[in-house]
Amino acid sequence: MSPLQFYVANILSALVWAPAHVFPGVLLATALRLAGVSAEQLTILIIAVLIVVLAVVWALRLAFARQQCLSVGPENVRFEKCLLKCIRNSDQTQCDMPHFRFE
Repeated sequence: MSPLQFYVANILSALVWAPAHVFPGVLLATALRLAGVSAEQLTILIIAVLIVVLAVVWALRLAFARQQCLSVGPENVRFEKCLLKCIRNSDQTQCDMPHFRFE
């Protein structure tokens, strides 16, 4: 690619990329302003969203650990140990199952 082609592509992509990343924030701010949301309400909304996101991440992590440990067998006491180790530790060496790892 010649330098001229590169600069043309680079400038055109910047003209598209920047508004595409800024515009959603502008829309959200405008919508919140039109709705008359106060700073207190916005703070509560942000905290609620963070709590929901953390709960979803935790639930997915638990489900993934349970799925990985099911090959040990849920009737076995080793299943519970595997599940607890996999939830508490992200280090692969701490889990009874060598192929399990949180990333």
